[in-house]
Amino acid sequence: MSSKYEREIEEILRNTHMDDGRPSVKDRLRAMNRRPPRRAATALRVGPELWLGLGLVLAFVAATIRWIIQVTDPTKPWEEWLIGGLATLGFLLIAFTIIGGWIAARRGSSQSWRGSPLTGGRGPGPRPFADPRTLWRLLKLRLRHRQGRL
Repeated sequence: MSSKYEREIEEILRNTHMDDGRPSVKDRLRAMNRRPPRRAATALRVGPELWLGLGLVLAFVAATIRWIIQVTDPTKPWEEWLIGGLATLGFLLIAFTIIGGWIAARRGSSQSWRGSPLTGGRGPGPRPFADPRTLWRLLKLRLRHRQGRL
């Protein structure tokens, strides 16, 4: 008797899935086991990270060349020019990247996440901890928490 009920239940379930337009369990399992489509290769973005990395690599190459060519011949000044130029270029790239990051942070242009501003486009927004009373209340709360009287 129970197998009869099971067959009826299975038939009802099959019919409801057909009428519903929803995919069957087999279809859903196949969809989960499919490999995701391959993404196109992203282009190398020229940003501050790249410039900083390039500056570090140039400084490292200059130091390595200087270590390899320890005794310089005074008749070959191009070695010194090469090492000095690479080191100077590396230093300038590192310095300009750091200074540019500081300037961008002070301007507020780095206050975005995934391309959208964090403030919703309404300016810098409220500063909740700028009020001295709020800072005093936070300090009292921390002290109470440390003493276990929360």
